[in-house]
Amino acid sequence: MSDTISGDRQTNAEFLDWTSASVVNPKNGFAFCRGWFVTSVDRGRPMDIGLEPLSARPEAGVRIRLRKPPEQVRLWHGLPDGLVEAGASVVRVRLRGLPEESSALQLDSMALFHGNEIERKVSRRLVGAIPLNASWHEFTVALKAGEAPPEGRWYLSLRVSGQGTVEIQFCRIQDAAAGGRVLSSAKGLAEKILSGFRRTVPVEDALADGRERVTADAVPEAGKLELDSLGAQARTAPIAQPTGDSNLLGNSGFQSWTGGQLDSWQASVPRGAALGLAAPSRDQPFQAESLRISFDKPSADQAVTLSQRVAGLVSEQFVDLVVVGRAESRAEVEIFLTSSSGGIVAGSKVSLTLWPSWQRRTAAIRLPADLPEGPHGFVLIVRSGQCRTVSLGCVAACVAGRRPLDGLELRETPSVVSNALVNGRFDHWSGALVRNFTNRRSELSDSWQLIAKAPSPGLEIRLTEISPRGLRDGRDHGSVLGIALHGEIAGPYLRMEAALDLLQLFAGPPRQLRFYARRAASSPPGAPESREAPAIHQVFIAERARISAERNEYDVKRLFTLRRNVRIGRIGELHVLPLRAEQRDILAAKVRESLGDPGYSLLLIFEFVGTVDFAIGDVQLSNDGAPSGVAARPVTHQPVMEDANITSQLTLLKGLDHWRSSLPLSAPTYSPQATTVDQPHWSWLPDSRMTVDIIICVHDAVEETLGCLESIYSHTTVPHTVTIVDDKSSDVTREQLRRYVRGKPWIRLLENDVNVGYTRSANIGISTSGAEWVVLLNSDTLVTQGWLEGMFEVVKARPNAAMVGPVSNAASWQSVPDLHDIKGGWSSNPLPEGVTPDDVGRLVRELSPQEFPEATLLNGFCTLMRRSVIEEVGYLDEVSFPMGYGEENDLCLRVRKAGYSLALADHVYVYHVKSASFGNARRAELSKRGTTQLLTKHPDVDIKAVQRDMAELTSLIELRKRLRKRLNPETDWREVRPVRASVEASAVIVSSQPQ
Repeated sequence: MSDTISGDRQTNAEFLDWTSASVVNPKNGFAFCRGWFVTSVDRGRPMDIGLEPLSARPEAGVRIRLRKPPEQVRLWHGLPDGLVEAGASVVRVRLRGLPEESSALQLDSMALFHGNEIERKVSRRLVGAIPLNASWHEFTVALKAGEAPPEGRWYLSLRVSGQGTVEIQFCRIQDAAAGGRVLSSAKGLAEKILSGFRRTVPVEDALADGRERVTADAVPEAGKLELDSLGAQARTAPIAQPTGDSNLLGNSGFQSWTGGQLDSWQASVPRGAALGLAAPSRDQPFQAESLRISFDKPSADQAVTLSQRVAGLVSEQFVDLVVVGRAESRAEVEIFLTSSSGGIVAGSKVSLTLWPSWQRRTAAIRLPADLPEGPHGFVLIVRSGQCRTVSLGCVAACVAGRRPLDGLELRETPSVVSNALVNGRFDHWSGALVRNFTNRRSELSDSWQLIAKAPSPGLEIRLTEISPRGLRDGRDHGSVLGIALHGEIAGPYLRMEAALDLLQLFAGPPRQLRFYARRAASSPPGAPESREAPAIHQVFIAERARISAERNEYDVKRLFTLRRNVRIGRIGELHVLPLRAEQRDILAAKVRESLGDPGYSLLLIFEFVGTVDFAIGDVQLSNDGAPSGVAARPVTHQPVMEDANITSQLTLLKGLDHWRSSLPLSAPTYSPQATTVDQPHWSWLPDSRMTVDIIICVHDAVEETLGCLESIYSHTTVPHTVTIVDDKSSDVTREQLRRYVRGKPWIRLLENDVNVGYTRSANIGISTSGAEWVVLLNSDTLVTQGWLEGMFEVVKARPNAAMVGPVSNAASWQSVPDLHDIKGGWSSNPLPEGVTPDDVGRLVRELSPQEFPEATLLNGFCTLMRRSVIEEVGYLDEVSFPMGYGEENDLCLRVRKAGYSLALADHVYVYHVKSASFGNARRAELSKRGTTQLLTKHPDVDIKAVQRDMAELTSLIELRKRLRKRLNPETDWREVRPVRASVEASAVIVSSQPQ
């Protein structure tokens, strides 16, 4: 086998002529094949690696077995003299990694060093931080070096680390001409991007004098081509002129054909490719047919070229280019203008990317002052890449300030899932994988960029991975790609901007923004970890409008803010920011008004201040309410009306989001033992239209749960929804819950596939709710008449209150009539014989001072919470309090630190059976563990002072005195056994449901 290929400028690129191959354990490096040697990153420490050829006959390639993590080794290759200095070279590598279980492998870096066999110093890092998996990764980067010392030679270094096996097929250094324009591919990176990952480091198509040239086979001469069936012969025909003064191109919608040939356009179609007219697809947001370009065998070398003459171009004129299209997978479209001699007009070449959804892609160019005289040509090249089909709905070119798309007949596609963010999964990345923010503006990837008032050289930008923990389903998911930012911001702010696609916004108006995020870097060993979670300063939507067509000037103006102070945790979490109805109306109006204007765009902006430490990925602005990978199965369905107009407006009505059931609605069955389940009788609170969702987490204890649900049905008149999160209960419990929710469209049932604990289940319920307020209610409670109305009365009286809790028989500081029992522990205040929770509820409302006092803590058995505040400060802490017992105190402290208040509804009583899912011993153990975690997490809070404030609430002290006196002045409540009346009621409830 030869070790050189055409254009190869190095020896032994494929690791031939092995001299040493076995399990080795050297302290200093050793040569293993001709021109290559290996060293340990930690010099002086023996390496525990295996080294062998990748193939046996002949011996070629290299397989490296890394045995002890964190093993880090470098492969070195000395470069021929003068190779780097000559320039115009690229490095091309093909490798993969086979990590061991629970381990990871990555190519840490590929770099140029200068020195000798004993000592070498880094000159330039070419690429780095590429995770490796079983898929082969092949990429090409430009070989550029920094200033070199006067003595020594150049070395190419590949550094790998982890535990497992790294396999390298070749590492070639080639001329740019041989390398060509290569897409750097790490397809299947970490096995999480279905469409593959593309990283492009372009190799410039340049001549010695710096001018660009178009080859004869790339751009045919002007004129219309009529192709035979093989696409090999062509004859010219007259060219059609564009109509109107807004679009410089004729037949820009590809609707005009003559004899099976496309009018106005000259087409160059290679063998294996074809052009045709396709009917409108279901997800197509416009009425007309589209031009379909198909490739039999996708290849990076295959391309279809469309061109036509254009008139009316003037020197120093700004021209807008527009492409409406889609591709089966990511595909590149190149556009440029040509002079009469066939050369590319300087500054006219742009590249646009098409994705699997219909999008409007735009670019603006400025014609040079020395624009050659006409005729000029407009050239569009569609490259196949790995794509079999590309569809074009419209291609337009116009003088800046015109509106070439106003004639496009649009249609909404509400039944199709839309995503207005281009490249929100960061499948495509340009340039180095790790870089610093050395300019005021930095292009990150297709449609994403960083903008600041001043450069921040200490700010690192890199492509990274996020392993998300899905709050919506309580499961860990496969990792996603994201942008990591870490360091200090030099100016007042740093903004990460993404252009929104107006066509997708029109096709399916978005309902929410969702993204995964985590901290970008962890603290070094031994360093104290910050207890204050970093926060994204704000997330907002802005418009970018052209204010001067002559100078191509733009103005950016904020439309509305989605969220401020979005706190980011250490572990990847899903953040969901819903769009309110008025915000959706603003977007819809802007899109309808400006879709035809190429100079108008909408932006999603993440703004940071101070120090940044974030990784953000899988960003979607979508009309779809469910995130990818949801495992908790909501027992729901989408209601469909006979009139499609009514169905399309259901999302505009508050309170209907969860009126769903997986089973058909049916009338309840009747039996002598069954009670009739009536429809709820609801009425709005005065001067209020607040939406509320009651969230109940369940793990068995089905009798208490059904009693809780029946008390809500009987005693709640405020319009509401109920969300039951079943945390992998027994089959008996699940079946009874399914029977209970049948025929009750205001109740939804979510079922976890595995038991994830109370705290994560609660987060699932909160994060999937669309209501303005949520009530986190224990399954072992019984609510009383007017309970929810009473808590909203507190909200009205205390507008700054973010959390409200009632009083109860067993709720620590909220307990009435006694705080402690005769042993000094928390009292459970069992009900006397003949006294029901409703009796106590009526007494509490009658005897309460109704001061609605501000609290320092709230017991989590029943808490009304403003959902926007919870999303602002962060959900319940699943790591520190996985089974509950302390998670509500931690949340209360965080809410108060954020400037909000807590309040007590001292006139509302909710009966608490006390942890039906856990026994007394288990409950005591969890409580003790939770207290320890709380003290560790909040060392700055004087817990004793917080408890003292709760004990001294005068409103509760007075209420306790009045209750003790009224209920039974001669009976000691602490000697009376509790009554479990809810159990008998539950049995009736179950039997009343249809089988």
